[in-house]
Amino acid sequence: MTREQDKQRSTSLSALVVMAATLFSRMLGFIKVALISHLFGATGKADVFNFVFDIPNNLRKLMAEGALSSAFIPTLSQSIADKNGSDKRLVRTLLTFQFLILIPLCVLAVIFKREVILFLSEYKDPEQIELAASLFQFFIHYIVFVSISAVIMATLNSRRHFLTPALAPIVFSVCVIISVLAFHKKWDIFSMALGVLSGGVAQILIQLPVFYKKGYRMTPDFHFRDPYFRTILRRWVPVLFASCIFFVNQLIANKFASGLDDGSVSALKNSIIFWQLPQGIFGASLSTVLFPKMSREAVENDTEGLRRSVNYGLTFLYILLVPSSLILILFGPQMVAVTLQHGKFTLTDSLLTARVLAYYSLGLFFSAGFTFLQRFFYSRQKFFIPVAVSIVLVLIDIGCSLWLKETALRVSGLALANSIAFAVAFFIQLYLVKRELHHIGFRSFLTEAGKGTLAMIPFTAYLAAVGFLSYWKEGFSLINFATAALVGIGAVLILFFSFYLFKIEILTDILKRRRKSCD
Repeated sequence: MTREQDKQRSTSLSALVVMAATLFSRMLGFIKVALISHLFGATGKADVFNFVFDIPNNLRKLMAEGALSSAFIPTLSQSIADKNGSDKRLVRTLLTFQFLILIPLCVLAVIFKREVILFLSEYKDPEQIELAASLFQFFIHYIVFVSISAVIMATLNSRRHFLTPALAPIVFSVCVIISVLAFHKKWDIFSMALGVLSGGVAQILIQLPVFYKKGYRMTPDFHFRDPYFRTILRRWVPVLFASCIFFVNQLIANKFASGLDDGSVSALKNSIIFWQLPQGIFGASLSTVLFPKMSREAVENDTEGLRRSVNYGLTFLYILLVPSSLILILFGPQMVAVTLQHGKFTLTDSLLTARVLAYYSLGLFFSAGFTFLQRFFYSRQKFFIPVAVSIVLVLIDIGCSLWLKETALRVSGLALANSIAFAVAFFIQLYLVKRELHHIGFRSFLTEAGKGTLAMIPFTAYLAAVGFLSYWKEGFSLINFATAALVGIGAVLILFFSFYLFKIEILTDILKRRRKSCD
């Protein structure tokens, strides 16, 4: 076995570890969403909760695992490679910087909570506005905890430790579920606030032992003149701008949805929960593992290594996300109904959510591919290219949204607009990557993608056949949930067997790695 093959199999195994943890986290996320749907339905309080929580949840992409981590990881990789201990001070300085920025932000948000809600929403009902403002003053503090957690995650990932950071979202979901179950009768929707804040703290605590074991600390450090830290700030500005563009875009989508038929916001947010299952398990897991790797290859000027990483990443995403899209499109109504349809969540709500989900799923591969290629440019310290492409993406998304939301598609049009925009932006960015590396060497990708497409034929036929079943229309029950689970497992087994017959490289890498470890 060559050194490069061993590295690739190590990457596959690391991705598998992160994928397994993310899968469990997403399963808990389903339980959390199902619980909220059961207790609060798909309109009213649930709409307000989904809208308000999305504000700090999007802000974390600016100060947490999005913009700041994208600028932080390449610089941290450089400081680690220099082997002068500067990475320890860099982490402390960055944490201190976050506290100085975020705490005043939270104070101002609480003082002007009503004004924030009025600006970001189209709510007319005074009770909805008051509820949203009351929830916002609690939820906004989540940004502090999740931002600290993200710096710790990025630090551990740069040190090639992936398991503990992958467990942090699991702890968060557990805290939310326990809080809602224990306190919803007493505090109603405000039980979510306790769960979100306690979950944010728990995400930090679970990572601290490994973080400290690696020699890092959380003590304040005000060395803002440190050259590495100043490099992060210079790189953070363009990435922050790109993230701000997406943040504004998502706020606009929520604003559009809040002005459509009742329940549109919940349909949008609930469909994203299902969409994020494969996106998180495969797309985010891949970026988590390959971004530090590409950053090291960029530091070492390993252009051939970067070509291999890009090929591997795109192949990985195609082989795993195209089948995921087919499941969400063809099997989506059954998935939504048997998990969410109970209590105040009706069949009409299930069908609307599944329809929105189908249109989002058309762009699943392109969205993950776009994010992955962004990480390529960040690893190369080319931060302004993703900004320019992001502007194009958002303009297409908003333009298509304004048109499609007024058609019969309504809220589904917002999802279709998103898919169209990501598809265009992906191909633009792919062209720019090819120009950056002079050539990518797409032969291996095209070979694997071709084999994968043929292997998906029996899998797709199976999904089309089970689509005629009608048990799921009755909604959630243990029998219906078990039936859907068995049908879904059958689809996965067919796909796995087909991939094995066609000798899909990612699968054989993992199997060979396992045999090697057993030997």
